[in-house]
Amino acid sequence: MWRNFEFNPEQVTEYIRCWFAATEESLDSALVHSKNSRFKELIQNSLRFRMLCQIWQMGGRWPETPARLFGEFVD
Repeated sequence: MWRNFEFNPEQVTEYIRCWFAATEESLDSALVHSKNSRFKELIQNSLRFRMLCQIWQMGGRWPETPARLFGEFVD
């Protein structure tokens, strides 16, 4: 059985640093300053957070729901 664990805030920051060599601060800053608590819940899931990192890296927009996150990722 496969299980997807949630990230804590420190793991989110570490993941960003590992994913982005030079641009991690802009994503980290955007996450810290986001007032959307629902969005912050989205990134606790490691799969959804990985998808967000890829969307961010490609210049995509911020998805606010899981459906938009998956839609943006597929596009």
